[in-house]
Amino acid sequence: IEYYKMTVDYLEPSYVINKFLDAQKIDYLITYLEKIPKNKISDKDHTSLQLNCYVKQKKIAKLEEFVGGNVNHEAFDIETAIKVCKESNRLELAEKLALQCKDIDTYLKIQVEDRQDYRKALRYMKDNLQGDELVKAFKELGQILMKYQGDFAVDVIKSELCGKYEGFKPQEILHIFVENIPKLQDFLEFYIRDHSKSCSSVLYHRLFEVYIEEWAQATIKVEQTKKDYLYQEEINQLESSIMSLLRDPKSLNKYDKTHVLMLFKLYHFSKGILYLYEKMELKQELLEYYMETRNYQNIIGLCKENDGDQDLWVQALTYFVDENNLDKITEMLQILENRDILSPLLVLKILDRNQKLPFSIVKQYIKKKVRVEKQIIEEEEIEVHRSNEKSRKMRGEIRDSQTTAKVFQHSKCNQCDLKLNLPSIHFMCGHSFHEHCLLNEDEKICQKCGPDMTRVLDRKSQYDKKTHDHGQFFRELDGQRVRFNAVVDYFGRGLFSNPENGPI
Repeated sequence: IEYYKMTVDYLEPSYVINKFLDAQKIDYLITYLEKIPKNKISDKDHTSLQLNCYVKQKKIAKLEEFVGGNVNHEAFDIETAIKVCKESNRLELAEKLALQCKDIDTYLKIQVEDRQDYRKALRYMKDNLQGDELVKAFKELGQILMKYQGDFAVDVIKSELCGKYEGFKPQEILHIFVENIPKLQDFLEFYIRDHSKSCSSVLYHRLFEVYIEEWAQATIKVEQTKKDYLYQEEINQLESSIMSLLRDPKSLNKYDKTHVLMLFKLYHFSKGILYLYEKMELKQELLEYYMETRNYQNIIGLCKENDGDQDLWVQALTYFVDENNLDKITEMLQILENRDILSPLLVLKILDRNQKLPFSIVKQYIKKKVRVEKQIIEEEEIEVHRSNEKSRKMRGEIRDSQTTAKVFQHSKCNQCDLKLNLPSIHFMCGHSFHEHCLLNEDEKICQKCGPDMTRVLDRKSQYDKKTHDHGQFFRELDGQRVRFNAVVDYFGRGLFSNPENGPI
């Protein structure tokens, strides 16, 4: 072997190594390999082989001398060296080697996986790592650290990442809390409270999930044990936390209401469902929820709050009719008697769904509606009669003006109130003026009636244009509670008239 050692600079080492791979010749192989680093032509495979030979022959002293000495760490495989140290139960050497090579990941894994010294690992992370390095360490080892040193781990995150590191995204390390939900709740409450401006919706959604899962577990325990006094305080506290987070002004635009609503529906959290329905103005969904929970009073209350929504009233009345709830049907009819919401024919059609309804329930409603309709008809007949008389009188005046001579007997000018002198102008409306008293001599218009007539003609022109604007007609039709009213209104304006030739 002494002769082979002299050939290091001239002969390929692998040629010599192959001759000493037998178990009986390992000591000779070690002697040869120890010669190679001194000549600085070794590679990683050679030094890895040398380390394994030390372990095989149990030459621990030489192993410690090799690893702990001032060797060129680039000359051998660090992972292999550390692995060899671990196999020989020399963890302190593995730690030292990892620190010398600045292999932080390996050093932390030794503390966590081999020594189970979780506190030492966290202390090293707190004192020596920051920013991305610290986030990376928590991503890789945070789950087991949170399991055994939850308090210390959360403290490190709060003190070293929250507020100090601007690029910190808490959602990236949420997975480390999977086995320590109480600490997850503590961390989320802290971050949302103190760093609400930088919070993403993911954090809010996760906190809602934590609250609602704990609430569901508590309610299940109550059902199983029948001892609500043991868990009622916890349930009340969780409900208060959920509703406070929902109503917090800082949180309103931070979470997705639809996402949270689906979460509440999944766990049947009624308080949250009702709050979000109202906040999102989901009236139909709110009505359906009241129907599912048979909350009759809230059904009627919701309809009262939304007089303009006919669909709500139709659905509510239909629901009570199908349920054969005579008390609520009577209450609904009493409300409809005094509010012009649904037409009587539509109400009767809905009531006809239940053939078992006694007529006594409908009797009062029909009497009231017939009396109101009769009064409306009488008032409209009076108005029709008045309009007919007015129209007859106007037609008579027009006919007289066309067939009978009109005598003008005014002696004073209606403008200057002086005695009329020629030249003077008389208008068919009965007013007379000096010619020079007319403001516009080119257009002979009565100074008293002209402005009013001009406004009437302009309004009529606008009315005609609006009447034949089909888009406006349909918009008003959709906006009317009783659509027939819009049709009647447009019919009165001349909807079915030709603007050039008169009525069709």
